[in-house]
This record gives sequence, C-alpha cells and structure tokens, in this order.
Amino acid sequence: NVVNSMYLRIFGHEIDFNNPTTYNEKISLEKIYLRDPIRTKLADKVEVREWIKEQIGEKYLTKWYGIWDNAEDIDFETLPQSFVLKLNNGSGRNILVKDKSSINVEEIITQLNQWKRINYAYTVMELHYKDIVPKIICEEYLKDLAESVYDYDIYCFHGKPKYIWCIKGSHRPNCHASFYDLNWEMQPFSYGYPKDEVLAPRPEKLDEMLKLSEILCKQFKHVRVDWYNMPDGRLLFSEMTFTTWAGLSKFVPEEYDLKFGELIDG
Repeated sequence: NVVNSMYLRIFGHEIDFNNPTTYNEKISLEKIYLRDPIRTKLADKVEVREWIKEQIGEKYLTKWYGIWDNAEDIDFETLPQSFVLKLNNGSGRNILVKDKSSINVEEIITQLNQWKRINYAYTVMELHYKDIVPKIICEEYLKDLAESVYDYDIYCFHGKPKYIWCIKGSHRPNCHASFYDLNWEMQPFSYGYPKDEVLAPRPEKLDEMLKLSEILCKQFKHVRVDWYNMPDGRLLFSEMTFTTWAGLSKFVPEEYDLKFGELIDG
C-alpha cells in the first residue's frame, strides 16, 4: 500500500489499520477509504467558489480575471499588470506575476501545460483530487500576501471550530506558524511548520472568521477552513482542506498527534 509506505517513511512505523488513534493515521486512512464527492467538489478551486457563494456570499472571494481549459487560450493582453495564474486541482501550482511587462509568456504556457498533465492526486495519494477536470484560473494578485499577511486556517471538528493555525509567510520557504485557541491564546504545539514563538496580533475579523467557518464546516467530521484577513479590510476565503499535510507531517510535541486524532472521532 503506497499510503502505508509513505507513512512508514515519515513516522518509522506502519499505520495501525485496526485501531487508528492519531490524527495522521486517520487522515492517511481517509485518503485510502473515504470517497465523498463533496470533497472533490470543494477541493476544486472552480467548483468551491460556487459553493461559497451559496453558503456565505460572493464578497468573501478573490477577484477573477478569467478561466481557461487550455493555456494557449489565455489572452495576456487583456490581463491587468499584476495577477496570479493557478491550476484548480492541486496545491502549490501558482504563478505570481507582479509585473506583466517582465514575463516570458511561452515559459508560463509551458509550465501550466506541464502541471495540467500531472494528476495532483497521486503526488501524496490525496485521491479526492483525482477526478477534478483541470482548468487554469487567473485571479487578483494579493499585494504583500507573502510578506505581511497571515494565513488563518481554522481547524474544525464535528461542525465546530477548535483551533486557529496562524501561518506567517506561508508563501515563503522560511515560514513559521503557531496554533491559537478560540480566545487567541497561543498553544504549546506545532504541526509541520516550525513554531512561531512571536505572539501574532489577534486578527481584526477573527469572530467573523469563526462564525463563517462554522457555517462552512457543519456537515464534516473534520475540515480546515482557510482565510486571509487583508490589510484593505477584506476577509477572503482561501480554501477547504480535508487532508492537511496529507497526514504526513509531525506534531511537536508528538502527543498532540493523538489529541487531534481524538478530536476527529470526538
């Protein structure tokens, strides 16, 4: 089993298929056994927008400039000076353009087509991505996102927000992150990213984020609802994440792997 082999390589022991207890075990098993069409729909960056409009309204979405089946169909002349091109069916497949006058269009088309040919589902076996029809999206460039805007990722269990994962510089290689409870008290653990020991400012729209996350998570045993609280005052939805780190990252201290696992079956 490929998922079990990946797990063994990271954690040094196999998944307990008979009695999974940790968060990473349960996420890994969901990758193998859970086939829920709503996960595929909400992992699709095109489909999820329609769902968000229905659930909480369009004002929480980034501006879009276009959507295409083929990279060759993009009319770069009509795009603004700065923008982001991305694929709808995975993570990390983004091209950030700060200044259109400096880009190599052919290189961008080649990169987008290369990404389209690779089914992201098989990267770490997150199979809910498998059936997403690949499309290319162009959306607004969020100024200073990597430098000064935190990601606020709300971990939800059984329809209720539980923790806020506050990530500083998630678009940079040296990013750090900390967990906070609903009262914005820093927690003593980290997951995947090194712990950010600097107390982050309480986000201006934390209460709104939590309220909206509760609406979006209500039908799921576990999901992560991700947000940007922008300097211009906008609160923007980022994504719904069902398999954080694909169940292949370590908690520090490791006892929190078990504590989060208990929350899933709560």
